[in-house]
Amino acid sequence: MDELLRKIPSYELTQWKAYERAFGPLGNFYAADVWAGIHEQLQRIAALLTEGGKATVERLPRPMEVYKVALERQEIEEQAEEISDEESNRAAIAAMNMMFDAR
Repeated sequence: MDELLRKIPSYELTQWKAYERAFGPLGNFYAADVWAGIHEQLQRIAALLTEGGKATVERLPRPMEVYKVALERQEIEEQAEEISDEESNRAAIAAMNMMFDAR
């Protein structure tokens, strides 16, 4: 990690972080998307050959869709945590105010 920080400036790391938040982590997502499409086509062919095309084809989630769901879940959890922190802070302030008002 230290070597990474020495070789890459912080603004570039920030840009990569923003990119990954917008488009998902770097990786072999293109290949996974292609494989999912091939799998769906094979399901369609099998449905045509076996049931005359009446069977439904299961759509596989794409890598970016899975990542977006995880990111949205993380954002919701962070917002809930912030709300609970604010509520506990309000309760602590109210308790302190009551304590000082009692004097």
